[in-house]
Amino acid sequence: MYAKTTLTALAVLLASTAFADPSTSGSSTKAGSSTMPSFTTLDANHDGSVSKTEAQSNSAVIAQWNTLDVDKNGSLSSAEYSAAAGKTGSSDDSTQ
Repeated sequence: MYAKTTLTALAVLLASTAFADPSTSGSSTKAGSSTMPSFTTLDANHDGSVSKTEAQSNSAVIAQWNTLDVDKNGSLSSAEYSAAAGKTGSSDDSTQ
């Protein structure tokens, strides 16, 4: 009986970590099945936009680049990035 209870407790513990919300553990935004960093994390030179060169540091952002760059100007504004995050029900910290 003790072994069965212990195994059940272990299974619950492992399952809870598998379903942990990554948005509560840092500055990442969850979009689909990929984890995307916050806008300010991507904006390495702090000029208020994310160039494609800056975005190269994150494969999830690059994979979605054509969708994220709504105005097709070659960079992401805070508004473009926030709009994409809003569609997934997540938020980022781009309004600092």
